[in-house]
Amino acid sequence: MHLNNLPINYPSNQLLTTSNTMKIKYHTVSIFVIIFLFSTYQAFSQQLKMANDPISFRPGLTNSGLIFGSLSFPDEKANFNGYFLQVKLISADNKNARKNLREIKFSPKQVWKMQHRGELDNGLTYVFALDLPEGDYEISGIRLFSNSGVAALQRHDVLSGFSIPFTIIKGNIKYVGNIQFNENTSLRANIALTHKNEFEKDLEAIKSSQPYIIWDSAENADLKMTYK
Repeated sequence: MHLNNLPINYPSNQLLTTSNTMKIKYHTVSIFVIIFLFSTYQAFSQQLKMANDPISFRPGLTNSGLIFGSLSFPDEKANFNGYFLQVKLISADNKNARKNLREIKFSPKQVWKMQHRGELDNGLTYVFALDLPEGDYEISGIRLFSNSGVAALQRHDVLSGFSIPFTIIKGNIKYVGNIQFNENTSLRANIALTHKNEFEKDLEAIKSSQPYIIWDSAENADLKMTYK
């Protein structure tokens, strides 16, 4: 509507004021949307870590602790597009436990065929490290992602029914073991998963992939896996 076509008794300054108010509201909403999306991304990025994301950890200069370990597969062919090792805070408050859930992502090679590409055993074993605040935790699930190329057919399954409990102490580095996942068998924890101690082997490998961590105080905790 042009100002010169307005009725004589229509105040033109009111139209300008209304237009400016709408612009201000639009920009305000846009800012809130951007802040919300950024906060969501930030929270998600804190929960999800790639297995080889670089970590800087100085035991005497941190308020957190660190775990490291490895995940192994039986052969080079990967059955899933992504594997997410789930680390959960042990808490009576389920909401708090979900809020503090962390995932470590392992991504096979997916150019022509899905093929494991870990750091050890000709690609069959991935090493990982994760820093965490003080508290009691457990490794209790592996989320399995399948991507057929069609969004509607993507699948997320969780292999649960097991627990590797541990305690994080400020400045400590704790070895959580080697998790062996036979993905070619029944996806039940007591059949598909075993756990062993490969401390020296995994420590040497993780030193190369995580050079910004001082590994001198790494502890062989000799943890055990239990089935639920």
